[in-house]
Amino acid sequence: MDVVKFWDDVVTGWKAEGKCGLCWKFDAPLIESQSNIVQADQDEECCVFALVTELSDSTTSRIASNTGFPTTPSQDNNFTIHFVMNDGLGTNNYTEILGHPKEESRYKTIYKPIKDCLESQDLYQLFCDYVGQNVIVTKWNKEVSHAYLDNNFYGWQIRATFRQEL
Repeated sequence: MDVVKFWDDVVTGWKAEGKCGLCWKFDAPLIESQSNIVQADQDEECCVFALVTELSDSTTSRIASNTGFPTTPSQDNNFTIHFVMNDGLGTNNYTEILGHPKEESRYKTIYKPIKDCLESQDLYQLFCDYVGQNVIVTKWNKEVSHAYLDNNFYGWQIRATFRQEL
């Protein structure tokens, strides 16, 4: 499975339809440090950036319980994807600094909208449709990404593994 092409196609589709009322930009810097040089066109500065990094894959086999021999090889595709937006350093995450309402916080303007949008997708079905067979999501760890790199990206970092039988 080509993880980069998959996410490029998905995010390009989301951009075309304005998914969840957000604009979207895809890039695949592949290495965390290369995310620092991702640039947006002027009309994309407020978009959600989907950045694929840390690609790796491995092949495994199940062991038949009756023979002890390996059967049914599968490939694990491991990656990290960041769904992030630019923001200034002085914005509240929620209500830390008095006098600023929750409605202008990162939680309300970045974290929650991205999370809600990702959770509204049947990503498992997207994966299966894309490769034309069942893909098992064996890992999907999502955590807040805060002031990520020099671009001050905020949003979500997801570490995932897709398993596909060969």
